[in-house]
Amino acid sequence: MNLSTHMSQVAVRRNHHGMPTFVHGLRDQVRNFLRTGTLTGTFYVGAVELSKEMIDVLRRFGEQDPIALSEEAISAREEGFMRTLPVIATVVLSGLPNKQLFRQTFDRVIKIPRDLVQFVEICKSGAIQGVHGFGGCRTDAARAWIESMSEFHAVKGASSKTMALRDAVRLSHPKPRDEKSRELLGWLSGHVQGKKVFANPMVVALEALKRTSDPVEQAELIRRARLPYEVVTVAVSNPSREVWVELLRNAPALNLLMNLMTFTRHGVFSDQENITIACEKLSRPDALRSARVLPFQCYRAWKMYSQQSDADPRILAALSDALEHSVSNMPLFGGRVCLAPDVYGSMQSCFTNEKRSISAAEVSGIFAAGLLKQCPNVTVLPFEGHVVDVSLNPRDAVLTNARKISSLGGGSTSLSAPVSRLLQTRDKVDLFVGITDNEEWVGRGFLETWRQYVREVSPDAKAVLITVVPTLHCAAPESEPGVYFVHGWSDAVMRYVSEIGGVSLQSADEAEDDAEA
Repeated sequence: MNLSTHMSQVAVRRNHHGMPTFVHGLRDQVRNFLRTGTLTGTFYVGAVELSKEMIDVLRRFGEQDPIALSEEAISAREEGFMRTLPVIATVVLSGLPNKQLFRQTFDRVIKIPRDLVQFVEICKSGAIQGVHGFGGCRTDAARAWIESMSEFHAVKGASSKTMALRDAVRLSHPKPRDEKSRELLGWLSGHVQGKKVFANPMVVALEALKRTSDPVEQAELIRRARLPYEVVTVAVSNPSREVWVELLRNAPALNLLMNLMTFTRHGVFSDQENITIACEKLSRPDALRSARVLPFQCYRAWKMYSQQSDADPRILAALSDALEHSVSNMPLFGGRVCLAPDVYGSMQSCFTNEKRSISAAEVSGIFAAGLLKQCPNVTVLPFEGHVVDVSLNPRDAVLTNARKISSLGGGSTSLSAPVSRLLQTRDKVDLFVGITDNEEWVGRGFLETWRQYVREVSPDAKAVLITVVPTLHCAAPESEPGVYFVHGWSDAVMRYVSEIGGVSLQSADEAEDDAEA
């Protein structure tokens, strides 16, 4: 029996409520893992145990079908815009016999210095069976990548506290292209002292920044060379307020959102001019579009900042504006979409990130409210044991509609309920997206209802079922045509859904790197 045949077979089970469930094969687990950054058991095991499980799944899949692992890793990096997990998969491939396949994967997964740094660290960690350090084909691939690296990427990569990029340069012995490249590689390896660097202006400014403790001079160096946030915060111990202010002035939209609380803690917003600067950055639709900022990132920043006792109302208003503008980065589906968020009470207490700051109910609320504003043909059907009718106006603020949805409550979970409503109304949709935190436990059952809906109403419809608490149990078999599953939640889920719906989204972190460069 070959792998594809094995994967298509499913075992029908019953969950503890007696509803039918299906367990998917290894490739489906790998695809979800690489695309969303999640794997079964995320909320039930510690980080060490989870890492071991992730690596074991990738290794077993790679041994069975290395070509498929390569395809999934490349797709997750280029289409799903994940970083760490495709890098781990690439390291796994480096320990397998097909070295040409590894190199092809490496060249398409390792795109920015952080990718290479992680690659080196994982190789040296000894955590992956069959990978014995950083040598052989791994060294050759890293050497070629470093030889083509720009000064901007060299400076950003050198800011890593682990010095993994320096290790990669020293171990791979790259050959310089010209005198500027020779100086840059010498500086990266530590063989050329910073005082002797002249041909690379960003490096000159960074080395001068390390040598001075004068806040005014530090701010001037940051301004002149436009040194990025990550570089400065590593190079300068205990940055002064002047440095933080200059970093605010340089900050792209995504960086500002991610570090808003850091700027707040360091007193940057005690100055009215800096509040104005921040508000202008957050309120610029073009900046948010170019950085590919998603509504979830804006909401996270808004919620954390709104909890401050001295939160400035202008910044709160600007964050609300940013949330509205970021909706344009959500997929614009051409057909009709039905979004069905679970509003059972457990969604309020289920959290979707490591800081436990955003509940599943809030995520589904932002998702629904954003799509409602972005797409002209969206139907939102919140459900528990039945569909919960709610009045939503697409012209209202995203926060307003999101709160309406996330504040709904219920006493059971029936994923078939919104599909049954579509059957009753004969409402033809092209894409159905269901979001829940648990397995269904009342109702007719999703699979039976969905098959009837496809048969009678919309033969070409697709369904994406997102379970924000990862679980092996699925409401349909892996072989079910047009039904896709996401186990767990990360910002990458939106990109995954957009691919299924035939819409391409771009990467925020790479867009930010391009803008800074």
